[in-house]
Amino acid sequence: MIHPQIETILLIGIGFLAGAALVRILPRKDHVSKNQQEGRTGFYKSLNYILSNEHDKAIEEFTHMVELDSETVEVYLALGSLFRSKGEVGRAIRIHQSIIVRPSLDKRIKVQAYFDLALDYQKAGLFDNAIETFRAVIQLDPHHFQAHQRLEKIYEEEKSWDKAFEIQKKIQKLTNTKDTMVLAHLETEKAKRLQEQGPIDDAIQGYRRAIQIDRRCVDAYLHLGDLFHDQGKYQKAIGIWEEVSELIPEYAFLTYKRLENAYYELGRYEEMGEIYKRNVTRNSKDVQSRLVLGDHYIRKGELNDAAQEYQDVIRISPNCIEAHRRMAEILVSQGKMDELKRELEMVMTIFSTKYLFYHCSGCGFESKNILWHCPQCKSWDTFVH
Repeated sequence: MIHPQIETILLIGIGFLAGAALVRILPRKDHVSKNQQEGRTGFYKSLNYILSNEHDKAIEEFTHMVELDSETVEVYLALGSLFRSKGEVGRAIRIHQSIIVRPSLDKRIKVQAYFDLALDYQKAGLFDNAIETFRAVIQLDPHHFQAHQRLEKIYEEEKSWDKAFEIQKKIQKLTNTKDTMVLAHLETEKAKRLQEQGPIDDAIQGYRRAIQIDRRCVDAYLHLGDLFHDQGKYQKAIGIWEEVSELIPEYAFLTYKRLENAYYELGRYEEMGEIYKRNVTRNSKDVQSRLVLGDHYIRKGELNDAAQEYQDVIRISPNCIEAHRRMAEILVSQGKMDELKRELEMVMTIFSTKYLFYHCSGCGFESKNILWHCPQCKSWDTFVH
């Protein structure tokens, strides 16, 4: 809800817009008609009501002004949007509906009124109405970017991935852009739905289409590999997951648990050590791969090699608490108390500050796990470590 003082200021601003419109369109006082004189009177009444904090009566006067002269419709539009922003969606809907039904309405204003009404419905949670009204906007103005954009987000919220995919293609055509990653993620979501509903072959083809659209769509590789793994096709799953390490090495760590399970099923778990080493070689700044490689050395009892990996991680990312914790465990086992004290002091320093695993580069939303679709700003592939 808008603070009452801010609401008053905004209403005053709308009032002065109305006043400016009246000054522009009305002749001198001695030449005005009855309706025009009523418009001037209504304007002054509106200001008095606003200043006396009687906002409902101010709205009534603005409504009457619109009925008297269509030149004030834009002011009325702004007033409706104001009420939507302050949470009075019902009033906003009534205002915008009353504008749409006016005869001989200028097309530009009609498009804006439909768009504002769609925003009202969306804020009210009336998504079917919002969809229908955004479609009306697009029918009136096929190049209306914001209507396309809003419509796609609603389809995403409703998990209507096919429709979201088609609207996204239209958006990219309108903006003359080519965002293959968004299209690939939408295709991946379509494949997930197919996997749930069957048949499985359609899901496989869907994941493959997503990879064809953008070869860096990690989520498609992960789910395609999962599907093969669930079918007992371990070697095929391994091949899919290893493509992530080759094409997008910074996300190789997302495949490790999966690969470990598959190699275990094949009786070849010992090969994982070479996979960790290979990925560290491919991307020397891959913190996650170095941590996993260090853990591998721990399991083999090779503490010095493990310590080296953890120290390399700390050099790359000084605030990596996982590396400091693992180093402390090694120092305890080695009885190096002085070094342990320094390590624990560093851990306490890190804990005293905010340490995040991932955040959305678009809006700053925080998550301990990597997400492909931001739940706050609804952007795709924006999470960074």
